[in-house]
Amino acid sequence: MNFHGKINWVPVIAVLAVIFVILMVIVVGLDNRNASNPGDGNQNSQPSGIEPLTVLTVTDQGDKVIVATNYCAIKYAYSMSDLVQVETINEDNKAILRFYTVLNGTKMPLYEMVFGGQEGIPLGSVTVGKHTLQVYMVIHESMPGLDDSSRIAFIAAQETINDVASSLKENSNFVPAD
Repeated sequence: MNFHGKINWVPVIAVLAVIFVILMVIVVGLDNRNASNPGDGNQNSQPSGIEPLTVLTVTDQGDKVIVATNYCAIKYAYSMSDLVQVETINEDNKAILRFYTVLNGTKMPLYEMVFGGQEGIPLGSVTVGKHTLQVYMVIHESMPGLDDSSRIAFIAAQETINDVASSLKENSNFVPAD
């Protein structure tokens, strides 16, 4: 069978990049599948009386952006600082540090670090005051209908997940999952 014409590599590269990000997150969490024990009761939820998650500062330090919260500090590549933004969401049983991007005027979640709750890929736990909260990573898919350049920008922004997960280990109050 003969094909005439050029191959459009943009969708191929975009798919490969998504597969790479998913595989990296799976590899990080592969040995951590059983990090939480459902019988531990309140250990996997945000206990009452715990301070709500807040972003204290977002600073540029050389080639990294540092997001300091009252739970932990994380880092990602400065080159992504125009694409990646962060917000907090506090719910009854969990706190979420959501990373998102804005493309074509639309806010799109990239991934979330979930403190408490039991959803996503287990990363470990953080101690906040007298409480230990399990930490999970939830990855979001891109919105359907994105043009090629927006899809590539989304994937590039989403790849900061690797820096964020790695930098979590630099916090003295973080214990990686077994």
